[in-house]
Amino acid sequence: GRIFEGFAGLFEKFEQQLAIERRNYMPLDEVLAFARSASILLHPMISATYIEGVIGAKMFDYLSLQKPILTLGEKNGIVREVLQETESGEIVEYADLQGIADFVLEKYKIWQKNSFVLLDNSDKLSNYTTETNTLKLLNLFNALIGR
Repeated sequence: GRIFEGFAGLFEKFEQQLAIERRNYMPLDEVLAFARSASILLHPMISATYIEGVIGAKMFDYLSLQKPILTLGEKNGIVREVLQETESGEIVEYADLQGIADFVLEKYKIWQKNSFVLLDNSDKLSNYTTETNTLKLLNLFNALIGR
């Protein structure tokens, strides 16, 4: 998709060292197929007060892939709780370069040893599946109409 203008200069500066590949807009199924081949999923969040109580659709997509998620943003909020509960990754503040480097290095060492990085946390993800949340919504609607 579109890349935040502030990242463009960083990408250009470190493109060769980090093997960054930028892509234009892709349909969701292509994005998920591409993400399956990644070892770490980057999830930058905007900085806004309303975001503390929001889990975006991308987070649900990322959780389903069972890959480590490096979320960039403020540490307070529900996303941090979800990452901790599911053991799916960490949230690091944008300015915490050492925290970002530590996360990437830790996952790189796992990749170097195993040639892949996959989380063993499927038992912790059940609360965040489409099936579970659809059932919760159905039960809520049934309770509202008195069934």
